[in-house]
Amino acid sequence: MFGNLMEEMNAAQEELQRKMDALELSHSFRDGAIRVTLNGQSQITSLDIDPQKVDLSDKDQLEDLLIITLNEALSRLEQMKVELTNDSMKDLLPPGMDGLF
Repeated sequence: MFGNLMEEMNAAQEELQRKMDALELSHSFRDGAIRVTLNGQSQITSLDIDPQKVDLSDKDQLEDLLIITLNEALSRLEQMKVELTNDSMKDLLPPGMDGLF
């Protein structure tokens, strides 16, 4: 009984990790002034700055915009991971107990 449950939990954990690894999130700030794409490991895979919307000579503004955009993207990615985890846990719980998460 418990051996089967452990196997199911391990399989679910591996599937969850595969889903998280496959995540990709694109996020933009200020109507596309800065656009960033992150993968499931929270690594930046692309970054685009629109010089028509951002004053590249204003270093402080550019740094602030990058920080805001990256923090928002990381927060959204983390929320996606939480939702994936919760969905994965619901599948393992007996009926009626999915409200725990």
